[in-house]
Amino acid sequence: MVGLFRAAAPKAVPRDLLTIYAMTGGLPRYLNMLAKAEALTAEKAVRYFFSGAGEMFRSDGLRCLADEFGIESPVYQDLLDKIVEGRTRWSELQEGNGPDVAAYLKRLEAFRIIRRLTPFASGRRRGLTRWEIVEPQFDFFLRFGRPAYCLGGPTTDDCGEFEAACLAALPQHLERVLKVWFRRAWLESGEWLEVGGWWERGDGSDVDMVAANPLTKTITFAEVKLDPEACDLKRLERTVGRFLEAHPEYASWERRLVGLTLNDLSAV
Repeated sequence: MVGLFRAAAPKAVPRDLLTIYAMTGGLPRYLNMLAKAEALTAEKAVRYFFSGAGEMFRSDGLRCLADEFGIESPVYQDLLDKIVEGRTRWSELQEGNGPDVAAYLKRLEAFRIIRRLTPFASGRRRGLTRWEIVEPQFDFFLRFGRPAYCLGGPTTDDCGEFEAACLAALPQHLERVLKVWFRRAWLESGEWLEVGGWWERGDGSDVDMVAANPLTKTITFAEVKLDPEACDLKRLERTVGRFLEAHPEYASWERRLVGLTLNDLSAV
């Protein structure tokens, strides 16, 4: 995707690239729509998303839910809305839902709409499982497009309001998308056989990315931030110490601690 994007928008900055990736997931038909509309900066892409011409971006996700889940779609929408809001633990997803949500989650997983996450090297320990939306473009739709539909769809008069709200929330969202970008890039590189995140129950200890290669006995821990100044490698080092206490089998491996930021986006 980087090559295509650079060819179409040679003067674009990394923030533009990440925004386009978040909105399109790198799918050619969406990229071509933005390219034809000359909407390959973050601001222009968001404006296009909420315009009449960008209706496909906002409607594809809604049609997917209606077509695949029919009359039960409100239950699935509630689960997806919670995941988008950051309520990704089992207890949070079950809250407010009468039926057991296990079957609904399994079906969403089967359709590759969500994925189950567990801490790196920890297996399925009770209370540590989380869920996330699989595809960036569907996450973007749920976060920014579906609320507009719930209000009847943007009109010429209120497009500016939706655009402003989206742009204000974009930095926080893009930091999540940046983790997805690097995780996929590292897996596709062939250097790493296992890539994931690591966290513990309740105390806030987490590592954004852990990548390991059992063949070479190497492991890398990464903190992922949009802003290079926000990377705190000392905090990461302390958290890695907690990881190694929990998983001493990695203590003898060659290890590296890195900070990954928006500036590193096109280097992978």
